[in-house]
Amino acid sequence: MKVKKFIVFSAVLSGFFLSPFGFAESIVFKSGKTMEAQIIEKGDEYIKVDFLGLPITYYFENIESIDGKDPMSFFGLEKAAPKPLDPKVWQQWYEGVSSYIEKIKALDAEARNIDRQCLKDLTQAMDKKDVSPADKEKIVSQAGRELSAVIQQSESLEYPAQLLDFHKRMIDVQKYLKKHIEALLVKDGAYILDCTLSAAGSNMQAIKALRETYIKYGAPEEFLKPLDSKLESYKKIFEKYSLPALED
Repeated sequence: MKVKKFIVFSAVLSGFFLSPFGFAESIVFKSGKTMEAQIIEKGDEYIKVDFLGLPITYYFENIESIDGKDPMSFFGLEKAAPKPLDPKVWQQWYEGVSSYIEKIKALDAEARNIDRQCLKDLTQAMDKKDVSPADKEKIVSQAGRELSAVIQQSESLEYPAQLLDFHKRMIDVQKYLKKHIEALLVKDGAYILDCTLSAAGSNMQAIKALRETYIKYGAPEEFLKPLDSKLESYKKIFEKYSLPALED
């Protein structure tokens, strides 16, 4: 019995010392898959793990984290500077998405114009002594219908998969503008401000999402500078009202 226990113990101990990393690590892949495995080898851009006695290679570019850290940090290494992309990568990608971007920008501009025109019409109506609540409701209802049509057009656009987050944020902006118009009728100052800032916050996040995707595909500075300028403007707005800049 003692010999048997010793053999089992020796086998476990031997297995432990075969790996310089020791115990099993929790590995999360960018695909969303997770696994518990013992790392038996580390290369410059990959690891090998012991999976049911078989060595399997995984590359860092496909790994989200190891025990909660990105692969380079887990091994105490510095991330290599990203390799500059071939300008053709950006050109080809942008040619494929530029039509969508122009369409969603045009719809965004239309939504803002509807919002501004509604505010102008309501202000002028309120300056008249004989204006009735029905007249105000008519202005708001008309603007609401026009904005609903814009939202519907935006939602029906075919968007590139890489711009899904940007697309959703842009539609959120339009929906908050619609709420802003409705708030004008009830004259609730706090709600009006909330809708305005929510629209600004969603637009800020849309710009961030677009900027991150642009960088991923190697956008030149001439495309990034206008986005940076808009982000800076939004930051000033939120600083003015002593509000956080709606970081995700």
